[in-house]
Amino acid sequence: MTTDRASLRQRASALPRLGRVRVVAVWLTDAAVPLVVHPRPEWPAITSLMAREAGQGVLTVLRFAAPVPAHRC
Repeated sequence: MTTDRASLRQRASALPRLGRVRVVAVWLTDAAVPLVVHPRPEWPAITSLMAREAGQGVLTVLRFAAPVPAHRC
């Protein structure tokens, strides 16, 4: 969870590693529109992408065909 896209970019590199996961969720508390995802070539296939309003912000959930490295916010 973070406030917006700019904050997510700044915080992402400093987040502790969580391990590998198949599902990644990003909640932007001060955003009006969902996160736009640009898959990296090394990522496994995205099997599901869901985005919706969540409280005062938006929630984006990605499901992958295989585990991907994750960081905890």
